[in-house]
Amino acid sequence: MSDNETNPRRAFLGRSAAATGGIVLALSGVAAADEAPAGAENAAAKADLKANAKVETVLKLDEHGDLAKIGGSEIVDTAAGKIIVAHVAADKYVACSAICTHKGCEIGYAHDDQQFVCPCHFAAFALDGTVKRGPAKKNLKSYAAGATAVVTLKLD
Repeated sequence: MSDNETNPRRAFLGRSAAATGGIVLALSGVAAADEAPAGAENAAAKADLKANAKVETVLKLDEHGDLAKIGGSEIVDTAAGKIIVAHVAADKYVACSAICTHKGCEIGYAHDDQQFVCPCHFAAFALDGTVKRGPAKKNLKSYAAGATAVVTLKLD
């Protein structure tokens, strides 16, 4: 004879625990099944929105004096992080990530050389963000910039 047959109380408690555990597992499975598609759809919708999202940042020249003159630049905090915007020619602005891809230093704009330069290790980047001189190996992320200091950021 087993302990459960000789002790009816122990048998009852064992069956009750097993039944309660089964109910909890079943209910959690139902809840997970109900929530998974909604959560998955929500995550997919957010990913789709983010992939296609464009955020336009307008820089008013009267508020950003350095951008009013050709050769000027300014680092701006945006939803995509720090962006450097440079006024490179009449009615032409460029914008790239302001963080060097080598060690994370903040870059600057060298108008005479028409490039972005990292002051920490002297990496140089073309106006479109491509590496011109190392030690950086990765390009800067570049952003579309309009003729009137309008920067369009596509968030990743």
